[in-house]
Amino acid sequence: MANWSDAVTSIGGVMMKVSTRGALAAVLAIAGVAGAGAQSPKIRQMMQREERALVADIADTNRICEAKIAVGFDWSNAPQGELERAEAGTARRYCDEALKSLRSVCSIPSDGAAVRAQIRRVVCGFRRFATDPLISLNDGVLDFKIDLGRPSGVEAHMFLVDHLVIDREPLSVRQAKQRDQERLTNSLQRTKRLCGAEISASIDWRGMTAEMIKSGDVLHCEHALDVIERICQDRPGQDAVRGQIKSVVCGYDAKRSIRLQDGTLEFKSDFTSGDDVGVILAYLQNTL
Repeated sequence: MANWSDAVTSIGGVMMKVSTRGALAAVLAIAGVAGAGAQSPKIRQMMQREERALVADIADTNRICEAKIAVGFDWSNAPQGELERAEAGTARRYCDEALKSLRSVCSIPSDGAAVRAQIRRVVCGFRRFATDPLISLNDGVLDFKIDLGRPSGVEAHMFLVDHLVIDREPLSVRQAKQRDQERLTNSLQRTKRLCGAEISASIDWRGMTAEMIKSGDVLHCEHALDVIERICQDRPGQDAVRGQIKSVVCGYDAKRSIRLQDGTLEFKSDFTSGDDVGVILAYLQNTL
């Protein structure tokens, strides 16, 4: 009985290092391709050519990701007629859409760590049924289905950033948090300049769903800075802000709230109301 250690297998004549589990899957796929003379010599040659062409993409992906990901085709459901009519390199090009997505993720070093930890093999196959998922990730195997009717690179990238995680948080959420914190920090620079004050600003992410974070709903948080800038338009307002507001913390709550305590202005938006600015302004005018 074979174990699950790494092994070297030949897929269409191309030597690749994969797990024994992967080698078994590859052997079964090839057996299906070569069985009973179902494929013409032209088709078999095309498959071998596509596999050889993919080798450079595999090497490039592993170099950028600093990984040892095994990659291969599963031809068992390949639409032979379409492949015969397609231009040379078509299957390799579509398979590389998944690899390009991996390379894109790995272009951010911290995200590349998620790739190395969670993906050890990529299988490029073909849909048997229209309802088959385009892409899935199970037990370290990224199963990507080629759709010759349209490119799928965008879907592959979206899937990866939504399913690869760091500290139990999807990459898409981590990236959105970084985006919004940077935007808040940039807005804060203007507020500090107009008010002549040293104020910090941060986001309290508690209670927000992944969709809220990714959609940018947290930009409601900037309403607090907008109001502070209005107050700083005259000298008394500047003095009040400098003397009483040292930090701004914004976040989400189903019931909107605002509070100034011990120098910290805490504002929580419900992300749906359109009058945040007016509510914050009225509160600060009555509090400062």
